[in-house]
Amino acid sequence: MSFYLVLACLSTNDHIHSVPFTRNDGLSLKISVSPSDANVSINDKPWVGQVISKGKHTIRLEKNGYETLEHVLFVQELDAIALSFSLESNRIPFRLYFPVQETFVLKNQGKTFSFDGSFSTSIHPGIVEVYNSQQQLIFYDEVEEPRDVYRCPQPIEQRSACVSTIKLPNPPLHAVFQADTVWLTDLGRESHLQSISLKDFSLKKYFLLGEKHRLYATKTDLYLLRESDGEIRYFNPQTLGAKVIHAPNIPRSNELLVKDKKMYVSSWLRNQVYVLEEDRKTAKTIKKPKSMLPFGDDIIVLGSQPASVSLLGKHTILQKNDSHFVRAVLKKDTQTMLIADTEKQAVWSFVPSSKQIEKFCQLESGEIRDIAIVNELVLLLIHYSGEGFSRGTGEIIVYAYEDKKIIDRIPTTNTPVRLFVSDELVVVSDLTFQSLLFFDVSVLAHDSQ
Repeated sequence: MSFYLVLACLSTNDHIHSVPFTRNDGLSLKISVSPSDANVSINDKPWVGQVISKGKHTIRLEKNGYETLEHVLFVQELDAIALSFSLESNRIPFRLYFPVQETFVLKNQGKTFSFDGSFSTSIHPGIVEVYNSQQQLIFYDEVEEPRDVYRCPQPIEQRSACVSTIKLPNPPLHAVFQADTVWLTDLGRESHLQSISLKDFSLKKYFLLGEKHRLYATKTDLYLLRESDGEIRYFNPQTLGAKVIHAPNIPRSNELLVKDKKMYVSSWLRNQVYVLEEDRKTAKTIKKPKSMLPFGDDIIVLGSQPASVSLLGKHTILQKNDSHFVRAVLKKDTQTMLIADTEKQAVWSFVPSSKQIEKFCQLESGEIRDIAIVNELVLLLIHYSGEGFSRGTGEIIVYAYEDKKIIDRIPTTNTPVRLFVSDELVVVSDLTFQSLLFFDVSVLAHDSQ
């Protein structure tokens, strides 16, 4: 005669089962467990095959690396009882950062999962295998604790890790880091203010922008600059409240800088940099302004046509009529500018205080799209033109600041546009694939010192 035991769960973390058993003549209890070396206790005492009495009994099964099972057994007749249990392995986080549009297959403990690009899951401790769409084994290891696995479409000598690729509804326009968040805007009529969490790389939308906006972030605040007329909106990341704080009517506003309660807005179209202070608006003429950088009590403005460097409160301190400056960054500890020159396809090192200038590096091929500094690393975003209908290829070249040596090359997508950086992460925006690529360059820190 067959019966079913009713098992009561004693913990919200335990499993609930109805376990069949067969009642025969005798007074013994037989328990089968998988794995066979699991510890079994009844009523908090080790069970070694002894008989049990009528009444309520608590059965507990434990083994390191497996979830504990705990159940209540009610015995009404002293007949032979056979029970069978199977313990589940403890699952551990396993994240794979594969920023390519390709299908991958993960195998673990006899189970198979398929996914596209980056993937986050939990696995059972043990052997993990990952295959690409060509059925090539690209990862094999015994995993016993949380693991992050990185893979990029990269040469074997590349050392920087590709962390993630975020696909966006529209092509990305601008991005800024703030704590553990990246704020961004995109292009198109359906563009929104959005954020990406650096904890799990989740994407969130906030409110509709409807046209081009650029961003400026402090440690606690966020500002949005509307390109069409220079309207500035303040956004509080804590309360998610937003309000317009300036409406200066500056067509083709292309960059915003906030410093000492003043706001600086550059207009490439009007050849002006505007200073906004409460209800006042003043302007300084700079031919084709491209970048604005805080410099002591002043502001450095990079002019592109002709190539120039100016102190906003004073005068032009550098002019190179045979160059075309597109972007500049300031190394704060040395107060040295690094300037990307697309006419010469070179980077200049310029000290504003002494007006000393020298060449930092010279490209043999490609076009400089952007430049950034991460601690002692100098990063150049390069685009290489393709033939025919090809959009070409992209690359980040990483230099050590002190000795100017190349210490890494990071292939990107075929239409890279901008670099956005924090202390360790580098973000590349790509227009064609409407995505942001995240790279971790912290492994290069030792080589740059």
